[in-house]
Amino acid sequence: MDGRPVTVHATLAHGQKAVLRGKIVFVSPEIEAGSQFRVKAELDNEKRNGYWVLGPGMNADMTIELGR
Repeated sequence: MDGRPVTVHATLAHGQKAVLRGKIVFVSPEIEAGSQFRVKAELDNEKRNGYWVLGPGMNADMTIELGR
């Protein structure tokens, strides 16, 4: 799964939407309760009006593209 592309969707202030792309850079070898595991992705974040689109503590939905 390392290196797989991801798409992140976030809702910003005033109902604005953001779509950012990136890739998986880490997959934890440990499986947690409920068959969950941690992944880390690096994104191509961007600035709008001088502020980063995604910042610490923001919620977003990430889709991992697994291919066919």
